[in-house]
Amino acid sequence: MTGRLAALDERVVPWVAFRLRRVLGVRWPSRRWLVGGSAIAVLAAFGAVTASRASPPAVPRTELVNAFVGPVTGESVGNYAQAASGRLRALLASAPAASTYALIDLSSYESPSWLLAQTRGLRVQLIYVRVHVPGLPTEVHPIQVNSLSELPIDLEGISARAAALARYTAAEINAPGSTEPSRAALRLSVRALLAEAHGIGPACTCIYALAAFGPVGRLAELAGGAGVRVVDPAPPSATFADIGFQPILPEINGAFPADGVTPDVRTVP
Repeated sequence: MTGRLAALDERVVPWVAFRLRRVLGVRWPSRRWLVGGSAIAVLAAFGAVTASRASPPAVPRTELVNAFVGPVTGESVGNYAQAASGRLRALLASAPAASTYALIDLSSYESPSWLLAQTRGLRVQLIYVRVHVPGLPTEVHPIQVNSLSELPIDLEGISARAAALARYTAAEINAPGSTEPSRAALRLSVRALLAEAHGIGPACTCIYALAAFGPVGRLAELAGGAGVRVVDPAPPSATFADIGFQPILPEINGAFPADGVTPDVRTVP
């Protein structure tokens, strides 16, 4: 039994702790303090938090240091796209030989094979993944990679963790003392997790944005390509650690909402 619980810890605890950190705004204890069976306690806490605070997921950002790339709350997405295009044209005119980081937002959810074909000549370092199912609070998964060859393994890992958490969350639905509101919240969580488990993988259509480094000219070529919504360059002097990225989900239009929360998720009770 101890071995099974330890295995569950390894697969589920880090991911659930990440979700709890996002909901509660606190840092989870160091992994070395988690012992066999702690996943059960974590899942129970996750169920309680879900029932009491059904907050829609916010789009994660990297740590903001010197530069911010992306729209701000209330900004028109159309105006932002025009401004980003202007920044890219100005950079191409003033420093055509420069290389820089850029946030690349896509018009729709794309596959890893699309990403591989369209980003030749660029070094992709951050990929934003989500399964979009209207009405379900599915997570945004920012994946930092050193090489695109790592991406299939990362996607399989997200899928496996979602499937494991769905099973154990489902087991909590009819736990003694549960109320109908808590059971409804847990059922919604299970549906979202199963959507992620089935919808994320090496062949998924789930990529909607990325951050990449490359020549300004190559970024300008990509900006004119099919499927690309916005290419917003960072200052060439900025390093990856300096930049905070705020991608745009494909279904967001009009004024950019607070934290990038999508309208369909916002309506989830």
